[in-house]
This record gives sequence, structure tokens and C-alpha cells, in this order.
Amino acid sequence: MEEFIKNKIILRTILASIMPTLIYSICFLVFKQFDEQSTPYFNKFWMIVVSFTVVYPFSQISLWLLFTPIIYLLQRTIRIEKDSNHKKAFFEKGNFAPVQKEVEYEIKSVVSGKVPGDIRGAFVKNGPNNQFSSDLGRSHWFEGDGMLHAISIKDQKLYYCNRFTQTPRYKAELAAGKQMFPKLGELREKHLIIMPLMGLMEAIGYSPGTERNKGQTANTAMTQHAKRTYALVESDYPFQVKLE
Repeated sequence: MEEFIKNKIILRTILASIMPTLIYSICFLVFKQFDEQSTPYFNKFWMIVVSFTVVYPFSQISLWLLFTPIIYLLQRTIRIEKDSNHKKAFFEKGNFAPVQKEVEYEIKSVVSGKVPGDIRGAFVKNGPNNQFSSDLGRSHWFEGDGMLHAISIKDQKLYYCNRFTQTPRYKAELAAGKQMFPKLGELREKHLIIMPLMGLMEAIGYSPGTERNKGQTANTAMTQHAKRTYALVESDYPFQVKLE
């Protein structure tokens, strides 16, 4: 553990030193053209560069200067312009479109038949429901935060309720107010490099991440075990949910 922390600090320091050193070097070379006193490269201003390399939160600024242009250029290469010619996929519109509001209400109208009086329980459907659409305009049918839709029967009455599954990933993006994790539809062409890049950013503590194997969406299926209910996705642990 100590070796891991040591390596993490060394890697963070090296990456945080790139942009301040580059900016300082360019400024020094320009200044050198007008300097008659032959000021050495390592001077009092160099200490400012060091502070932006090793001192938090200044090092965060240095890492921002490094990572932001890289991510911007990667996104720019594959961004889909959202103009009148861009057609939405079938899972982005109509009944397949993401639902943004969590609601609950009694279903008053029954089209045909009647609500059975000897049944009490709930039918729950799990499925993907994007909290935030793709920043790059690229989506995939299987991605999206998990949302549970429930039809419950009680005392010969029907009720509907929907809720986002409160995974660590969902909570992180909700708190940030924006998409923070790459989406499946975005992982193509040059943007494939975004995954290892984001892993690096999390590893050095630049960007917040989720616990290993707990950064997915729990948006695929439901199961019950040992009197507990779980939302599932194939790439993550089961996520326990509470039905009321």
C-alpha cells in the first residue's frame, strides 16, 4: 500500500510539472531576449513553478491545464453536430426516450377488466434511462442510468412509481450536474483512448471516481435473493434496492 501511494504521488508530481514547466520555459526564453543580466533558469520564479507542481490545490490547476486540451481535442474529432439533419435514434424518442422526472400516483382508469382484489404485490421493470445525454451526441441503446418502473397492487388499487437506481455513478453525476463517465456509444475511433485517460486521472486523484467494480449503472435486470431485491448489470456487482 505504501509503495502504491508513493508511486501515485510521483506520477502525479511528474504530470503536474509538465504544463507549468512548459509555460515557464517559454516565458523564460522570451524574457531572455531582453535580459541584460543573464538571469539563471533556476531563480525565485522557479519556486512558483514548483508550488504549482507539488502543492494542492495548485497542482490541480496544473493537471487541468494538461488534461483539458487533450480531452477537448479527442471530443472534437468525433462530436456530432446537433443540427436539423441529425436524426435521433429510436431509443432517444417516443416511448423509448429517457424519463427525467421521478413520479408516483394512483392509476384511476382501467381500460378493460378490473383490478383483482386477492393480489398484493408489485411488477418491477428495470431499464436504461440517461440522466444526462451524451456530450458528444453519440448514444447506445444499452447505456443509461438504471431506472425502476413499478406497478403495484394493493387493496384492489393500482399505483405507478419510478425511481433512478442510486448507484455511486448516478450520485456522482447528479452532484456534478453533468456527465462524468464515458458512455458506450462514445467509445469508438480515437475516443477509445478516453477510458485509460480517465483511469489515469482517477488514479492520481485529479478527478473523482467510483470504487473499483462499482461504477456501472445497474440497468439491465432484477432478481431476488435471501429476501432482498437487486438491480443487475452484467459488468458490475448486484445493487440492492428497497421496494416499499
